[in-house]
Amino acid sequence: MTEYQTYSHRSRQRERPSVDLLVRVNTISSDPFPFGDILKNEVLESKTMLNQIGSPDDLKGAIALLCSDASSYMTGQNICVDGGWAAW
Repeated sequence: MTEYQTYSHRSRQRERPSVDLLVRVNTISSDPFPFGDILKNEVLESKTMLNQIGSPDDLKGAIALLCSDASSYMTGQNICVDGGWAAW
């Protein structure tokens, strides 16, 4: 089981007992966000479909979605913000 599958599975498992409490459990999976000298690493860039490395700012949209009423009917989901890393 990959790390992505593990987090996705845990999200679904945590969601079930919480249904009576109306608690929504969702996760965000990202690719590595390097810093410093690693920031311009062609090997990491080539591992994403977008051929670029992400930054923490790329998570803002997914976080805003999960914090808003737009996700009021979402639960047990994993949002991949990884530039296509998991799709390879």
